[in-house]
Amino acid sequence: MKKIIALAVIGAFAAPVMAADVSVSGAMTYNYIDTDLANTDASITTDDNKVAFSAVQELDSGITVTGTFNIVQDTAAGADTLQTQSSNLSIAGSFGKVTIGDTSNGLDAFGDYTDVSPVFGGFSGDGYDAPLAWQLPTIAEGLKIVVSNSPKGLNETTDGSGTEAEAEGNGGSAYGFSFSPMAGAEVYYGKEEFDRDATNKHKTSAYGLKYATGPFMVAYEAGSGTNVDDPTATDSAADGDDLKYRGIAGTYAMGNITLGFEMQEAKDKNASEGTDKHIDATILFAKYDMGGGLSVYAASSNDDTNVAAQKASSTALGVSFAF
Repeated sequence: MKKIIALAVIGAFAAPVMAADVSVSGAMTYNYIDTDLANTDASITTDDNKVAFSAVQELDSGITVTGTFNIVQDTAAGADTLQTQSSNLSIAGSFGKVTIGDTSNGLDAFGDYTDVSPVFGGFSGDGYDAPLAWQLPTIAEGLKIVVSNSPKGLNETTDGSGTEAEAEGNGGSAYGFSFSPMAGAEVYYGKEEFDRDATNKHKTSAYGLKYATGPFMVAYEAGSGTNVDDPTATDSAADGDDLKYRGIAGTYAMGNITLGFEMQEAKDKNASEGTDKHIDATILFAKYDMGGGLSVYAASSNDDTNVAAQKASSTALGVSFAF
C-alpha cells in the first residue's frame, strides 16, 4: 500500500516537471599555483566548482519562465562548503525580462570585457548582486538595458557576505546598458549605489569597450568607486576607500589555442603617488581547448602593488571542464 501511495505522489509531480525543458550543466576548475610570497607554499586551488539545474517553460500566453538552481563549492577564505549561488526565477515576455532571486545588478550585468585570463586578474569595478532586476524590452537593435533594486530590509536570496550582503540589504539600486554599434564591437556603462550604513553611501560606476575581428580581441575598462572595500585579498576589511580602476586585455586565437594578456589596476584616489597602488597586475596566459568542454592552461601574474603582503609574482597550471 505504501508503494502505491508513493507512486501516486511521484505521478502527481511527474507531469509538470516533464512539461518543462529541464537541463543539468556545470563546471569544474583546478589550479596549481606557485608564488614567491614569503611563507607561502605552492598549492592546488579550485574556482567555485558548480552544478546548475535549469528548467524552462513557455506558456500559452507567450511568456517564458526559467528557474535556475546552482550548487557551488565555495572555497572563499579557505572554507570548503556547498552553497546555493545565482539561483533565481526569471519571467520573460513583451515587457522584457524580470529576474527575482540572486542575480546581477544593473552594473554587474555588463562588463567583464577584460576578465580574459582563466586564472588571476579580473576587473575590480564590477557591481554586486541584487534580488530584483529588470531587463527592458528591446527598443533599438544592439541595445540592452538592465535596472535593479535591493529593498532596504534583509533579502534572503543569496549567501552574500560583507559588502555584497550590504548591497543586497541596505537599499541599493543600479542601472547599466550595453550597445553594439557594429559587428564585433560593443560598449557598456553602468552605475550602482547603496547605503553602507546610516551615514555612508557606496557608489561605483564603470564603462568599457571591446572589439573583435578575426582571431584578435582587444578590450578596455575603467571605473571609479566611493566608499568601497579594498579589492586586495590581504586588506579586505578596510572600508571606505575611494578607488579608481582600469583594465586592458587582448587575446589571439589560433585554432584550439588562445594566447592573451590582462593589465589590471586599482588605485586610491586620495593617496600620494607611490603609495596608491592596491592592484597593479600584469597577467599572461595560454589556453588549449581539448574539446568536449575540457581545457588546460598556463598563466603568470606579476602584481607590483604597494600592499607589501600582496606584491608577488605567481605562476599557475590549470585544468577546467564544463559540461
